[in-house]
Amino acid sequence: GDLVEWDSWQYNLSEDVFCTHNGLLVDIIKDRRISGWSYIAKIMPFGGDSEVTLPLISVRKMTSTN
Repeated sequence: GDLVEWDSWQYNLSEDVFCTHNGLLVDIIKDRRISGWSYIAKIMPFGGDSEVTLPLISVRKMTSTN
């Protein structure tokens, strides 16, 4: 249950290209692929009602202390 953040493409391109999202890391899934092991993060975004799955490498610990 770590607090994490990740960047994603902004829908409104008149502003910043990337937008930072925050959430709670729920699970890490280890999946065997042709090129080796792949690690997937399951995250419950703050203010969201469904989990998001992202490559674990694109997720980082939240730096904000608010």
